[in-house]
Amino acid sequence: QTPSAIVLLLDHSDESSLICIDKKEGKTTWVAPRGKRLNSWSSPGLIRVDSKPIVVCSSAGTIEVYDPLDGKRVCTKDDIGGNSVATPYDLGDGRFLISSLIRPADGPSKNATTSNLLARVTHRDTTYDIEVEWIAEEARGSFCSPIEHRGYCYWINPQGILFCLEAKSGKQMY
Repeated sequence: QTPSAIVLLLDHSDESSLICIDKKEGKTTWVAPRGKRLNSWSSPGLIRVDSKPIVVCSSAGTIEVYDPLDGKRVCTKDDIGGNSVATPYDLGDGRFLISSLIRPADGPSKNATTSNLLARVTHRDTTYDIEVEWIAEEARGSFCSPIEHRGYCYWINPQGILFCLEAKSGKQMY
């Protein structure tokens, strides 16, 4: 979401898309086709890389980054799984958390055990890339997005168990 627009992610078994809508007039600014996908309920996240806003979609087996001005996809990471619900959580400086839910009925679960992680979008020259900084060894997600508070990241799993990890290293505290 930006001050003048909102970006919506529509991933389902038919033709999917990322849509930008002008908030003042309700008109579609751009549509980025995403092809046929599995159902997903995650929302896109807005993060900043080198002070520039970008849109991060963690959905249906991929993390994809889009330019919010024109909807152009600038990079993709596709070895992700179980990421059909949680919204990417911005940590600043291009860093964000994603979470996975291990339920095959809700999307690809291959790689789901390694898809609770902290990643960073980097920008060099005209190229963007997604780099994984650390993977949570035991923490598992659920329907909620992971969060960060005062240097610690938190996940809660479907059984209600809370996991706390150091934001810098990914070391599990409890």
